[in-house]
Amino acid sequence: MSEVQSLLLLLAAIYAVECLVWVPLGAVAFTIWIGRPRWRQPGLIAGNARGGFLMSHPLPPLGAIVYGQQLPLSLSPDGVGSWNPACLNDARRPPQRAQFMRWEDIREIATLGRKILVNDRLFIKASSESYALWLADWLRQVWKLPRERRSPAIGAWFTEQLDPERIAARWQDVQQRALPLRWLANGLFVSAFVLTPLAIWQFGLLRCVWFIVGAILAQTVSAAILYHRAHKALLPGAGEERFTWFLTMLLAAPTAMRAHDILMRRTVEHFHPLALAKVLCDAGPFQELARHVLRDLRFPIEPLAPGPAEMQAAVAWSQSAWRAAVEAFLHQTGFSIEEHLRAPARSEPGHLAYCPRCHAQFVVTEATCGDCGGRRLEKFENCA
Repeated sequence: MSEVQSLLLLLAAIYAVECLVWVPLGAVAFTIWIGRPRWRQPGLIAGNARGGFLMSHPLPPLGAIVYGQQLPLSLSPDGVGSWNPACLNDARRPPQRAQFMRWEDIREIATLGRKILVNDRLFIKASSESYALWLADWLRQVWKLPRERRSPAIGAWFTEQLDPERIAARWQDVQQRALPLRWLANGLFVSAFVLTPLAIWQFGLLRCVWFIVGAILAQTVSAAILYHRAHKALLPGAGEERFTWFLTMLLAAPTAMRAHDILMRRTVEHFHPLALAKVLCDAGPFQELARHVLRDLRFPIEPLAPGPAEMQAAVAWSQSAWRAAVEAFLHQTGFSIEEHLRAPARSEPGHLAYCPRCHAQFVVTEATCGDCGGRRLEKFENCA
């Protein structure tokens, strides 16, 4: 293998790494390539207890991955807890700190990068700088309200995260700003992996090296500048994140090839994945995710919450408010809640009971489902 071939192979390997996207637990990813987006869970093999890697489509037309996530907090009129019992990713809850603060005990809410600090102490670590800023802003708004106004404010906040009109408007803006970057990224990919080898094969490396370097450098710098402008418009507060990626793109062409993917990745993460699926996906994938979210709200993994009674009360209140918001959203979409909560059909005549959450079936009735935290089974009809 020649030195040029080795260099191109190294470039391709670096580019492949850039196509990997880390998706945290508590989030659902939406892959964009050709046609309508599809939702996917964080990877089981390439991952750990906090999330997993997914591969964004690497070939032209280059794809992207965006994700939405469940709120990593439980709120009530009395306080806020850094715990959410929801489990979007099969039976895997994300690791959580499980702290509780009464609103009256809070003196200050601040951010430091991805960290949200309450009274100068770490309360929660968000998935990104922009998400931490968004969370902290909402917490300040609820904190400043009198107790009697907190309940409707929290309910309205939950409803906003499920608003299809807001998502559609945001998504249109994101696509418009990402489109020039996507064209430029595709052009840079073709220049690096198609035109460069052809030019070297046709004219030799020494005769065209400076032309190749100049062309790729011009496209790389252009991609970095376009990314910086679009990111500032979409996520104006996330300056640290923006500068890091901008500088990386200036120094690395493989990163610049993923500029549109990097830009889009976090632009809708503050919306609930269920509402994103309604706007972005076809009816079938949306209904599949809706069934899972609905059963998780009705039959959450046990235990519902750790810690003191105040934490458990806040989690129960928040869970009830989320259930009301999600079920109202599903009614608006025409989704039949009761139909999708029915018992599953028996897979074997000897099965006597099932888990209402995961629909696993059992040959005994007086037992619990270990995969769902010890949830009690329900008997099939006409079962002794």
